[in-house]
Amino acid sequence: MTVTERQDTQSTDAPLVASRFPRLLFVGAGCALVAIGAIGVVLPLLPATPFMLLAAACFARGSRRLHAWLLGSKVVGPTIRAWYETRTIPLHSKIAAITLIVMLLGSAIVFLVPHPAVKVGLAVVGLVVIVGLVRIPTRPGAAPLESAARMNSVRDSVPDSPAT
Repeated sequence: MTVTERQDTQSTDAPLVASRFPRLLFVGAGCALVAIGAIGVVLPLLPATPFMLLAAACFARGSRRLHAWLLGSKVVGPTIRAWYETRTIPLHSKIAAITLIVMLLGSAIVFLVPHPAVKVGLAVVGLVVIVGLVRIPTRPGAAPLESAARMNSVRDSVPDSPAT
């Protein structure tokens, strides 16, 4: 499969897929992941950020326009751009995530789940997620990185792909 080189300066290395059908698959998967991520914003146990990061990766391969739209989003754009640039998580996000995991899973284990094996399973899942979060490098502060203005200018100059 051939790929066309990216002509923009976005912070992903993913080339846009040249064939129409795979591009449509990437766009479809990206849209589904955005929908799941949007649900994750409301549901406390479903994280939104991993789904949005995966959606950005799919859009990077399927549609420059949708990729630029997601990166330009006021809600998830700064988080995605920061991840692309630093591969780190802000300290306050780690603390909030770990606190929510402990509170929600702890409450479920103590008050809602009667079966001991399920309690142990929930505790193991919570510990694995917490260890995973702790192992990701931490970025101090929560301010969006300097790329916000650069990404907005790139978004305005990116031509639409044929798939969108």
